[in-house]
Amino acid sequence: MTDATAAETKRIDQPGLAQEELPSLDTFYEEPGGNIAPGWYAATVLEGYATGKGTQFTTTDEPFKDERRIFRLALGLTVGSSTRNLQKTFFYSPESFTGENLAHIKSLREQFKGQKSWAGQGQAQNFSITLGHLSQLEKAIGFKLARHPNGGLLAAPYIGKKMDVRVSTSKNGYDDITGFAPAGTRSAKK
Repeated sequence: MTDATAAETKRIDQPGLAQEELPSLDTFYEEPGGNIAPGWYAATVLEGYATGKGTQFTTTDEPFKDERRIFRLALGLTVGSSTRNLQKTFFYSPESFTGENLAHIKSLREQFKGQKSWAGQGQAQNFSITLGHLSQLEKAIGFKLARHPNGGLLAAPYIGKKMDVRVSTSKNGYDDITGFAPAGTRSAKK
């Protein structure tokens, strides 16, 4: 064995034995996205959770930007024998829930039926998608959305509620909640 080979085979699993110790790389870890297999899972709405990096996600409704709001659900999903946390966000404008606007969305749905894009109506199309998800959520939970006096949606009544959620992988490779159903109706029975 040459001196160079002997130096390469030194044990480095004990401090002080390596010729040069590198700085720790533990802060470079990033939680991978898209690692829950697509499908239906049992879920519970949580008050909130923290990611491995310490980012806090809570079930809440708060101002976003341009007079819009963000309604967020923090969810604990049962994946096999463990619990995984995900969030689902809904962006909306408080005035979007007026009877007039909801009727307008229904007429646009008919007008653009079968089309992937609503030319010139992007904001309305986005809200139509949000309405579809909120409609599923309402059916899954079993009660109607309610508005807070500040104009936002009440989030607290959802905390602790159980439902089934469909997880898909987004085009960016992250886990995405794309559907809601009443608890026990879609997730695998154990």
